[in-house]
Amino acid sequence: MVNTEKNMKIHLWSKFLFSLVSVALMLLCNSCQNATEPTNIVVNDGADVTVTVKNQANKNINVTVLWKLLIGKNSSTEFQTLRQIQNGTFREVLPLNLTDTPAEQVRFVFLTRYNGPDVATYAGSLPFNGNSRFDTVIACGLLQKEIILMQQTQPICCRTILPPQNFELLINSPLFSADTTYSSIVNINAQSPCDGPMTVQAPTITPTDSKFETKAKINSPTGSQIVNLPFTFTPSIGSSVQWIIIYKDPPTTVNALSSHNVDFTISSNTDPQCISGSGNIERKTIVTSNCDCPFSRDTTVVYPQPTLPRDEVCINTAPKRVTIPIPVISNTSQDNCRLLITLRQKNGHQGISILGFNGGIELFNGVEVPKGQSVDSLSIAVQTNVAGLIDGELIYDIQVINEDNTIKQCNTMTIQYRGVGSTGLCSILPSSSLFINGNVNNIAEIITCVNFTSEGKTLIIENTSICPLDLTLTFSNARSGLFGAYIKDSAGNFNDVSDSRFTIKPKSRQIFYIRFFPENSDVYPSGSCSGVQPIIDFTGTLTINGCTPQSIILRGKADLDCYSKFSNSIYQHGQLDGSTKQFQNVLLISTNGESITQADKPKDSSALFVDRFSITGTAPNGTVNSADISTGIPTGFLKFWKAQTGTNAEDDICGLLENIMCDPSNQNQINNASTWPSTMNVNVNDVIIFQYETGSGIEYFGIFWIKKLTWSSGFPNAKPQVEYTLCYPFKR
Repeated sequence: MVNTEKNMKIHLWSKFLFSLVSVALMLLCNSCQNATEPTNIVVNDGADVTVTVKNQANKNINVTVLWKLLIGKNSSTEFQTLRQIQNGTFREVLPLNLTDTPAEQVRFVFLTRYNGPDVATYAGSLPFNGNSRFDTVIACGLLQKEIILMQQTQPICCRTILPPQNFELLINSPLFSADTTYSSIVNINAQSPCDGPMTVQAPTITPTDSKFETKAKINSPTGSQIVNLPFTFTPSIGSSVQWIIIYKDPPTTVNALSSHNVDFTISSNTDPQCISGSGNIERKTIVTSNCDCPFSRDTTVVYPQPTLPRDEVCINTAPKRVTIPIPVISNTSQDNCRLLITLRQKNGHQGISILGFNGGIELFNGVEVPKGQSVDSLSIAVQTNVAGLIDGELIYDIQVINEDNTIKQCNTMTIQYRGVGSTGLCSILPSSSLFINGNVNNIAEIITCVNFTSEGKTLIIENTSICPLDLTLTFSNARSGLFGAYIKDSAGNFNDVSDSRFTIKPKSRQIFYIRFFPENSDVYPSGSCSGVQPIIDFTGTLTINGCTPQSIILRGKADLDCYSKFSNSIYQHGQLDGSTKQFQNVLLISTNGESITQADKPKDSSALFVDRFSITGTAPNGTVNSADISTGIPTGFLKFWKAQTGTNAEDDICGLLENIMCDPSNQNQINNASTWPSTMNVNVNDVIIFQYETGSGIEYFGIFWIKKLTWSSGFPNAKPQVEYTLCYPFKR
């Protein structure tokens, strides 16, 4: 009886010390392994070594453990058997001799041999000869080493019979109201006939007991999940299943034990008994029956607090680790009181899992807070695949246990988590120029010249979230291409992002340029010379998908008065001023037809230049009779047509351009503008119509009126010049 109680206590302590108290042992062990300490310290009777060997169900298993001591690279001893105190538990005080070798180079080597007939199922944990493994640890005065052997079964679908699955459950009430154990890992080949849907059935336990609860752990290369049964899934490469057996006793329980048979089944669409197995369950409940509680009232922690925004969790990403501060729970006992925090209930979103207190690992039953230590935080992992609220609740019981194992039920701690699955949070900034005076309901007109482009109006969208924001800006209720959304690259170029998915990085903003492109066919459906009243006002709808869907009614206005009137003088290209300076006056027209300027450039970069003059006499009293104009731009050459002579066009040169272009008698000439010459001799009061074809094939027309042919000054070194006025552009 004494041995039984002792073994029970060892079992209890091993289960909980494995979870969290092992951290304290590890710290203790590390302290004696510190390389800065003297290397000749010897424990009174040697090194107190404990080795436990368990399977994934936390069950001690039948093995043999051998040991030897290494001093540097040399063996101080040969392998010797470590004394076994019970199945799977070994303890012995091993000699640890004085040495000048650095402490970190004094090590124990443990050789573990599995003795069971099902050794093949543990092969993954026994790499040496398929039945053994080596573990090396730095020698320490107090050393506790736990070795876990993972049992795996690889079925050959179908009609696979699993090896016997045997479970031990120990409930020490009210200290531990439940116990949990796992079956071996059943690997499932994702090959026919196991490549279709498989259903993990709830195990059948006989005789029945309502206190049993069964679940399954479904593992895949991308992660694991604990599920209720039955559960249907489709195996992939690396799929495996473990059954979970849980037994829960009420606080009013009494000492009891029972034995049960358990049957397992995984069915397929074609075979209800595809994979099957059986085993037995040994259940034992022991009731124990004052230390001070850490605090006297139930406590509720809400995270984040209701006054703060919900915690954002990006959808379709890896689990987010969230650390929740909790009231400090300390074991300040002066006696050997034990403080237990035990999970009673978990409610809410299935994507919430427990990582542990103070940043620890996941614990089924709870945590024991050692004397003099405390916990001040709980870490959870949160994952979701859909946008929306994520609410969870964890209820913990707090108990203290006296040295004689009497229990005091203290209070509860409830942790409520408030999260939200997010794809990014969109904010449209009122400072966008698309809005008048920052009023998002007052949309500014986008004014653009017909057949030209403009920068448009800005629409600034900010992602205030920690998650990427995916947007699509689409346009409707207007001609395709009449409105568009653009962004600028680092070189200042506009890039069209209309109807395309666009991602705004977390905590950043993006400037979109909403542009309006009216064409002649939009403004003059019957043609620019038809005399029909033009259409200048246009509307369209911008829909921002992914930004709390929002629609904006856009207003575009086509500007008809976009002519540019330009007057200046131009000299003969290449003419010398004195002996060194060379005149290189040229006219430049932008490739999009928006502007015309005068500059000093080579011939081959110009739209128009004066090639030569016809002069009678000498400067400044001679006569400049005529001039030859030409074009030299490599792409988009000008073509010239002398439309009128002897015309004074100074007053309304732009009106004259429109009249000439719309005069039916001129249509034949205009329709054949591609045949016009690229050079022309001009005289005073000549009216020259020129055609400019851009690299994109768009035709623009302008007018060039020769006002004067004269000298640059009244001095002998004066140069001939053309005084001109032009109007540009006109698009048919």
